[in-house]
Amino acid sequence: MKLTTTDIEMTADEIAQIPELQDLIRRLGGPAGPPPTREPRTVGSDPDTPAQGADQITEFIRLRGRANPNVDLVEEFVRRVIGFGDVEAFLGTSKNTPDGLNRYLMLKHMNHRYGAISYVHPSNGSINHRLERSRSAGRRYSEAINSKDAYQVRTFLTERAAVDEAVALAEEAYRIVRS
Repeated sequence: MKLTTTDIEMTADEIAQIPELQDLIRRLGGPAGPPPTREPRTVGSDPDTPAQGADQITEFIRLRGRANPNVDLVEEFVRRVIGFGDVEAFLGTSKNTPDGLNRYLMLKHMNHRYGAISYVHPSNGSINHRLERSRSAGRRYSEAINSKDAYQVRTFLTERAAVDEAVALAEEAYRIVRS
């Protein structure tokens, strides 16, 4: 048995333009030619523009959290924090994804341009709160993380009680950001 490996340093679009690959795809019954272009999503992907409506937020959480068995807990957390009244969700952006979005969303106070209350990661159900490490003391679902930025407490949404704890921490961060 002979095994040959090759490293390719090209984008997916550049690879799709290779004539031999197009021919192979055509012979296997697939569509030939370059893949259809996908426009980056723009609503909510601008750091200065919040996500538009519950449907877009829910779609983002479900898409990014599709492998997370506790994605419903992420949705509940986001819904409750937005329920504070003057909190908006902003979808993280990326130049490296087809839809132009990253793996996280930010929950921000409406009157503060920079800095989020919490960063939400639907894929693993973790929430990074804008709190000092000491705020995680005595918490069951939260831990201090070694971070040099302002987000030093992480909560893992593994059950309903974890959502309550995460909302309480988000409320602490909210009060700090508001002051």
